[in-house]
Amino acid sequence: MLHKIGKALMDVLSTRMLEPVLLQDAQAKGIRIDCIPFIEIRHRSTSDIVQQLGDLNSRDIFVFTSQHAVHAVMELIKNLYNKTYCIEGVTADTVRKTTLNIRATAPYAKELIKLIEIDREAHYYFFCGDKRLPTIPRFLQQNKLRFSEIICYENIAVPQKLHKQYEAIMFYSPSGVESYFSLNTPQPSQKYYCIGSTTAQALSKYCKENIIIAEKPEIRAMLEKING
Repeated sequence: MLHKIGKALMDVLSTRMLEPVLLQDAQAKGIRIDCIPFIEIRHRSTSDIVQQLGDLNSRDIFVFTSQHAVHAVMELIKNLYNKTYCIEGVTADTVRKTTLNIRATAPYAKELIKLIEIDREAHYYFFCGDKRLPTIPRFLQQNKLRFSEIICYENIAVPQKLHKQYEAIMFYSPSGVESYFSLNTPQPSQKYYCIGSTTAQALSKYCKENIIIAEKPEIRAMLEKING
């Protein structure tokens, strides 16, 4: 359905790139989205990741909380069948492109740890970025499980000073929030749409009002909130 003729489009900023189909769907609903990345994802080299991994075996258990981690190790794990625990949404969808055995998914890490099985004979591998939260490693440590934290990508801040005013801004990670507000200030009338509660918590350091969290940690769920 096209937006009503003559109705002004709502100007929204996405702090990461979005797929063209999402932008087209949003515009059809009266939402014009400018995509300006405030974070650059840089994968570690395959040789670096292999060196961190060492020798894998079929009993090892994998944990993913980011699609970027899956993409970074895709060539190394795509034909394995190891038990895997991951965040639902795009992260789980990316894992499903491999042969890994997904045992459970959850919206957030704090919920995922309640589902991870305790296997004293297994070695756990947590694939993550350099700015990961402590939730997963802390759980593994507290349960005295053998684990390795595999840093397979880096979050590089690319802050930019904006001069255009937006009615709403979309945030996807705490690091994206920090990058944005390093050069920009909150505006009283702006609304801030977050992909999850962790991002919203980071945002609360800069503003106290107009913070909206998506029902699911998915971009389409964010757009549904904006379309509201």
